Amino acid sequence: MQRHYGKTVRIKDLKPDDLVLRSNAASGKEHQDKLTPEWEGPYKIVWSNGKGSHKLVDIDGKDVPRTWNSMQLRITMLFMASQRYIETRSKLHVLLQTLDDVLLQSCFRLFP
Repeated sequence: MQRHYGKTVRIKDLKPDDLVLRSNAASGKEHQDKLTPEWEGPYKIVWSNGKGSHKLVDIDGKDVPRTWNSMQLRITMLFMASQRYIETRSKLHVLLQTLDDVLLQSCFRLFP
């Protein structure tokens, strides 16, 4: 039975400083109807116990009451896009720097 359960469970790897969205239904702040957004946020994870509960703060740094389970949170695409942008930008910077070094070396060879 444990193997069957383990096949369907997906563990979310959320760490402190990740930006997440919180389930609107779990917060219970607003009446849920079909036009209400399903997710609210973004929030920043401040603390995580490693077993699925997380402490959140909003973008202004104000604490959100109680801890939140991983099932009620999801990582924002904004965070993922910014991470990809930073990685791409650093790779491009390294590529341009090596290209600059190669061009300088070739210029010194041609014009001593």
